[in-house]
Amino acid sequence: MSNKQDNAINPETKKNDQGAITRRKFVKGTTTMAAVAAAVSLEPLLGGKESRAEASVINYSSAARAQASFNYRVNTRKQGQR
Repeated sequence: MSNKQDNAINPETKKNDQGAITRRKFVKGTTTMAAVAAAVSLEPLLGGKESRAEASVINYSSAARAQASFNYRVNTRKQGQR
């Protein structure tokens, strides 16, 4: 038999293509990506102090806070009209 016929009968004797994507390479790549995605999303849950949200401390009353918020919105709007 010729070499081409041998390759057709036994696919394992075929030259290994570096650029070819085999099922095994595909599954290995997707498994790796899933593991990395899981590790990245779990980082805030497993992290230390930098992964925790903390409340802002405001030292004035709610009426003063509402007035400051209103003033901020008014001033921001005025700056946008210039």
